[in-house]
Amino acid sequence: MTTVNARIVLLNKTTAEWQNETNVPVRGTPCLEFTAEGRVKMKIGDGNKLFKELPYIADDLTAAEIIKAVGYTPVDSAKVGVAEGVASLDASGKVPASQLPSFVDDVVEVDGIDNAGETGEKDKIYVDTKTNKTYRWSGTSYVEISASEIVTASETNGYIKINGTDVKVYEPVQADWNETDDTSVSFIKNKPAIDSELSETSENAVSNKAVTAALNDKISKNDSLVLNCTL
Repeated sequence: MTTVNARIVLLNKTTAEWQNETNVPVRGTPCLEFTAEGRVKMKIGDGNKLFKELPYIADDLTAAEIIKAVGYTPVDSAKVGVAEGVASLDASGKVPASQLPSFVDDVVEVDGIDNAGETGEKDKIYVDTKTNKTYRWSGTSYVEISASEIVTASETNGYIKINGTDVKVYEPVQADWNETDDTSVSFIKNKPAIDSELSETSENAVSNKAVTAALNDKISKNDSLVLNCTL
């Protein structure tokens, strides 16, 4: 008994070699094709057609049969992250902000405004977590949004405090009872008229209220007078 060591190898060629093949594969012969991309494809000879005229055996599988076999509809990779396609996921399993509508994340936190990206998006507010300053995209650069001024009362007459600093807003003016020019800042408006002669029953021009202070004698207009009036 003679033992022969042999190796069975299926008929195989590269894609380029099969294109130039002029022999017709024998019926039932598996013919392998090695592509330039490293894939292996197969055709079965029928005894009549050249290799390049035969269909690949995978061509017999319909899309429905493939979906049934894998249990789901595969996503076309060319449609991931593009218009009319499907959203992709980043390393954290979330949809990237670039694929979300603007209103979903109107406020974007960045670790330093320099890390916000070369170009920003309109209608978004960027918060620098290092400085707590806010910015908007002007179309060419990130522009800081001015913080609201905090206005409080000041102990100094004529001043207010803005962000804790006294700021002069007007020059204090001493009112003058004798000022008759109603355009003057020292003019006292709506001051009551005083009768030339005052008594317990005399009335002034302020709502015709009787002077409540009892006067024993008439006084001169040049005298100082403190009235306890109900206005």
